[in-house]
Amino acid sequence: MSESLPPHGTQGSVSVVELKRSSMMRRFSGWMPTAIRGDQSPSDRALSLAVRELEEDCFIFALCQDHKLRMWSFTEQACVLEADMLDYMPACKGVKRNPGNGHRLRLAFSPNTGLCLCVYLAVPQRGQFTVLQLVAAGNQRYSLEHISSLFTTQETLVDFSLTPTDIWGVWVDESNAAVVKYINFEDNSAGQWNQVFVQPPR
Repeated sequence: MSESLPPHGTQGSVSVVELKRSSMMRRFSGWMPTAIRGDQSPSDRALSLAVRELEEDCFIFALCQDHKLRMWSFTEQACVLEADMLDYMPACKGVKRNPGNGHRLRLAFSPNTGLCLCVYLAVPQRGQFTVLQLVAAGNQRYSLEHISSLFTTQETLVDFSLTPTDIWGVWVDESNAAVVKYINFEDNSAGQWNQVFVQPPR
């Protein structure tokens, strides 16, 4: 459900809109309200959500336990994009049979590249960041263009953020110490993460 409230200090009614699948999008499994509430099968449950306003529309992005990224349009009240993130991960045999746990999604916007999405897939023994660019295909349809795929370090990921050029992450190592690293996803031929040494406060 989505609620629309009148401006502050003015009288008006509250409108409620339910996001659902349209008849044209039946090939996309799952729909947002049940995914958020968690009352559908675990494989379709949303693990990470992000919202972005684009071109007079508001889009909700959900990264789900079945390793799929889904994008809903508030205007159309329908799912307008679905993509299997395992398509960007090499040697992923056996992963599809196991629901994801720990997947995360971040967004970043810049005038030059538009909207970029970074998907972190947490799979056993390894993890991967995948950076994608949202491309308008016309007639309110969208596609994803692959920019980069980056493997994580051996530490345990705590959280990360996406900028128009870099991925910044916080990990903890075996001694439970925080490790901060970043990498430029546009120029990552060496695949090398740069560690930032943070001085403790005095």
